[in-house]
Amino acid sequence: MFGKKEGKYDFRKELLRANEPNVCDKSVVAKQGELSLACGVFFTGEESTEIAVAKTDFLEFLSVSCGIEKPFNEDGVEISLILGGDLKEVNAYKGRRIVVSENKIQIYGFDHRGLACALFDIEEILKTKKTVNLRKKEFQNKPLFSPRMTHSGYGLDEFPKEYMLRLLKEGIDAIILFMKEPNANAFGEKKDINGLISQANAMGLDVYAYCKLQNFHHPDEEGAEESFDKVYGEFFRIHNGFKGLILVGESVEFPSKDERVACRHYYEIGEDGIPDGKLSPGWFPCRDYPQWLELVKKSVRKAKPDADIVFWTYNWGWAGEKERIELLNALPTDISLLVTFEMFQKYKVGKISEMVCDYSLVQATAGDYFLSEAKVAKARNIRLYTQANAGGRTWDFGILPYEPMPYHWKKRYDSMNECREKYHLSGVMECHHFGFTPSFITSFEKRCFEYAGDFTDEKDSEQYLNRVLTEYFGEDLPRLQEGFALMSKALNCYAPTDEMQYGPMRIGTAYPLNLIKDCKQKKKPHEYFGMNICETTYRGMDSIRTKFTPHCVRVRVELKRLKKGVKYIEKAITLFKQIEKPNEKLLRQINMIEYILRCYKTAVHVKEFYLQKCAFNNASTCRKATRALDNLEKIARAEIDNAQKSIEFVEKDSAIGYEASMDYQGDKAHIEWKIRQVEYMLQSEVGMYRNCLMK
Repeated sequence: MFGKKEGKYDFRKELLRANEPNVCDKSVVAKQGELSLACGVFFTGEESTEIAVAKTDFLEFLSVSCGIEKPFNEDGVEISLILGGDLKEVNAYKGRRIVVSENKIQIYGFDHRGLACALFDIEEILKTKKTVNLRKKEFQNKPLFSPRMTHSGYGLDEFPKEYMLRLLKEGIDAIILFMKEPNANAFGEKKDINGLISQANAMGLDVYAYCKLQNFHHPDEEGAEESFDKVYGEFFRIHNGFKGLILVGESVEFPSKDERVACRHYYEIGEDGIPDGKLSPGWFPCRDYPQWLELVKKSVRKAKPDADIVFWTYNWGWAGEKERIELLNALPTDISLLVTFEMFQKYKVGKISEMVCDYSLVQATAGDYFLSEAKVAKARNIRLYTQANAGGRTWDFGILPYEPMPYHWKKRYDSMNECREKYHLSGVMECHHFGFTPSFITSFEKRCFEYAGDFTDEKDSEQYLNRVLTEYFGEDLPRLQEGFALMSKALNCYAPTDEMQYGPMRIGTAYPLNLIKDCKQKKKPHEYFGMNICETTYRGMDSIRTKFTPHCVRVRVELKRLKKGVKYIEKAITLFKQIEKPNEKLLRQINMIEYILRCYKTAVHVKEFYLQKCAFNNASTCRKATRALDNLEKIARAEIDNAQKSIEFVEKDSAIGYEASMDYQGDKAHIEWKIRQVEYMLQSEVGMYRNCLMK
């Protein structure tokens, strides 16, 4: 029952659970034109490892979710699995057609993965009906996007087979591993990578390597081909099971000869310690990337001729369209181009200009950077993928398992499908390292990303969403719609800037208020990034890539909007709490939204604290300095109270406060650390200034 305190990592139990108990009522008598599965099933036809996984799960579904005592029954309903047949509109990868007749079910599949997924389809049909009765008709389905690839939400590069099954049932068909070297995980620990690849492949999942392998030789150098082969070719000779390689600038930097960049790693500055105003090759569309990419491709495809070479333009989406398009026009066409969906989009808020600095849901539809590159990909017939964080989680909130703003997700999914039709968008990276957590958002996504024909009665994304809302949270659809619409309005009050996404919204109510000393918890050995990815002293983070209004002008406008967002969330909570007889899922959702409210309040306090710190540092009299200190203390006391109140929401849901690359940075222990830090700041630092002003 929801409401009890959870321990660390308890959320993983849910990630490993493939079937929810007591979903379907087996006692509902089949109507005219329906086939009941209450007596169990048996299988005939095709066999494979993927099909075996799906069969086992289907029988468990009948037992756990439907309460059928004898799910496997040779006297029950025959399910015949047939490779090929007349697949009509779904004659493609993972395409399947389900024919329900008087006393049997025939499944036709384009491939074994399609046959396996048809069994997951039947589960979804029954869950929607909440009975064990199928209409006697035909159903057809296939994915609209492939690959749909994801990092792990269970733990960094951790993929237990039960979690992989959950991913399969959500429509995911590929997983991603960070790879710095062969036979090792992101931490450098020796692991059986080939064993994991084999298990994933056997279940029906491809595996991509997110490349952190580096070779600091320019393609023009003597012996470059041999050097590239020793790094990239050898990697694929050792791990030939990888489906492909994902290449992004900041992770694979090379010594470019492009005069517009500096030949160094991105975190270095000028040789004498003074910046020269040039970026490193990882952050600019250098002219010699095509040359570099050709050598990588050549070395990899010696070992694996069909390897999917994925080139991601994330790091220079901010750059001018002319420079980016010149690069794209020089790329080889036998690769996949990965373009981030919404990033670097500029928009107006009154008289100021904002920009989407990193992955965000605030701008839900395709951005200008994506569209400019999608047009080139279509014109040159380059396979087009997008990084869209479609699995429900962006960098707007660093430690939430998903963002409960379904109307923004609806806009994103509709926009992605529009780009599929217009620009031949074919593949999706579901997330960066945040990982994939099944939720009502991912259920909605699955319906939007499959060609279902008459698979269900819904015909568009609005109907899909309404069905998912009631399926998860109960029948009070008007209140659910109004409450989630308010959550979307609150998101519109959020500015997806580096100051927010790498600041207070990265770790929520655990974010410190630093006045003099930059207090930050040290990274622990089991944490990949830990707190190193968070800027714990709030400040303007404008850079040479910034092409929008400076922080000093934006901050007050952003503060005013955040306060408006607080009001929207409070109204949403009130609405949700008015729903009679809330189920456990709704109570858990309200708990998360209560926590989001506290995050917004933390962000408000952080910006207010910053402004008062500026006022103190610019005070021209002792009176003005004292007034600023009084305001600082008032804000800090309010934030201590806010953080303290947030603990109960974190304790009830162990998924809140966790992110795979950081591990726990927002749990009770970290929030309590923050409270101690603020109290230290008030006593020691504010106290010191007060003593100075009294003399």
